[in-house]
Amino acid sequence: MMGSQHFYTKSIPYLSSINSSKITKSSLFNFISFQYQFPFISSNLIIQQKRRGTAKAQKKKKLSAPAKTKSFQKSKSKLKKKGGQGEAQEETVSGSIGTKNTEFYKPPPLVSLEELLPVTYGEENIGKVFKLPEEIVQKFDVFKYPPLLGKELEILPGPSLVMRRCSIDLVEIIKSEMGMETNSDTEPNSGIETNSSTEINSSTETEYNSITATKASSSKDTKTNSITATKTSSSADTKTNSIILTGQEGVGKSVLLLQTVNYALCEPCIVIYISDGTKFVNSTYPYLKNVKTDEFFQPTLAKELCNRIKLVNRRFLKDLLLKKDHEIGRVRIKQGTNVTELLDIGINDSNAAQLVFEIFLEEISTNIEYPILLAVDAINAFYTVSEYTDVDNTRMEAVRLSLPRTILEYFSGHRRFARGAVIGAMSHIDKVFLSEPLDLALGFIQPSPWVQYSPNILKYTKGLKRFDVPIYTRGEAKSVMNYYRESSIIDHVHDQLFERYYIATNGVPRKFYVSCCKGL
Repeated sequence: MMGSQHFYTKSIPYLSSINSSKITKSSLFNFISFQYQFPFISSNLIIQQKRRGTAKAQKKKKLSAPAKTKSFQKSKSKLKKKGGQGEAQEETVSGSIGTKNTEFYKPPPLVSLEELLPVTYGEENIGKVFKLPEEIVQKFDVFKYPPLLGKELEILPGPSLVMRRCSIDLVEIIKSEMGMETNSDTEPNSGIETNSSTEINSSTETEYNSITATKASSSKDTKTNSITATKTSSSADTKTNSIILTGQEGVGKSVLLLQTVNYALCEPCIVIYISDGTKFVNSTYPYLKNVKTDEFFQPTLAKELCNRIKLVNRRFLKDLLLKKDHEIGRVRIKQGTNVTELLDIGINDSNAAQLVFEIFLEEISTNIEYPILLAVDAINAFYTVSEYTDVDNTRMEAVRLSLPRTILEYFSGHRRFARGAVIGAMSHIDKVFLSEPLDLALGFIQPSPWVQYSPNILKYTKGLKRFDVPIYTRGEAKSVMNYYRESSIIDHVHDQLFERYYIATNGVPRKFYVSCCKGL
């Protein structure tokens, strides 16, 4: 009824305009359905036309362009052309995509700190927080920070570290190993005091055989290693200058290693720093087999390492010349050539990078002009079974990879620097790469007759010196907490809050940091 009423009231007044002789049933239906959009008739007609194949293609309506807002016009107006070449460079505009909401995210406040220079490694600065020098930060941007430590430093106003007693002790040991002048005001300690009030013996006349884990009784007059206790006389052939930083998870081994590397970078030294040893063995880089040596080399990783060494140490490497001729593939490099040209061969040819790296270490090892520091974080990954597989799909030991094996030769004393030191830090973050042979060598576990340890790995654990990293003292923790307050990481500081955090975290630096950041 409603349809017929609509038909008569809307259509009949206009029928007079149509020639009566030409009015037919179909023309009347077409006129009504298309001119006046009668819903029932038009829908039926369209369906019939679709079935007969006579329906006309419907034209898509053009979408209207979105309205230009004020913010869009504002950002567009800030495009500037530079150099007269018509290249537009878009400036950063507040409120653009990717910008953090300033209501919830605020930049860290500026905190005035002294730079961590060699002169600051003294007892009078224990407990003070220092920032890394800008030129050293650029070098660490090349070497990269340890993964977890890098994330923790991002929240701070800048890369900054607290001076600790163990930092000074370790630097003094490294300086004596590299033949540098030690601080006359500070008596060089052989180690640090641990929770059990024991120290490491670094006497030149004796050393600890850390593979045999038999404990020997110690007297009050003789300082002994806290866990390794079998003493053997050392000779010039077995003496090594390699140190392993140990301690519980989160105690600050990576930070202590970073402080030591910072000291060497501030001095005229050649520094080789590997911030994450796990990437050498976790099967993230391509590898190829060397049929002659039955080892596997990682071309892109070796190339990357050569490039970083050159970028950081270019100022000192230009003064070092090759002492003999070398043939690297089809390239022959002559005696007296600059060492940087040797590294360029490995940078330009990744397949030759491994051989270039070995020759480079061999050439600079006899150098006495510049001391050398080889530092590796997560060194325990080199003493494990890697995630790389052999041709028969079995996992290989890390020492079958050319890069880790080359580095371990300097840790074990098979090869040595005439003037240099080797230092590594253990890492407990990735449990897959915890090393039982290394724990056995350092005395953390006792040898078991039921467990067979790989002799290929054990031969690289001889002569390692252990350096235990302690927890925060109350003075160090209090200084760090005050710095967190200045950096707006924590709102306020009072004695009761400090005692609660310090006791709850047992003075472990990483736990203390998390407690201050998250209020746990």
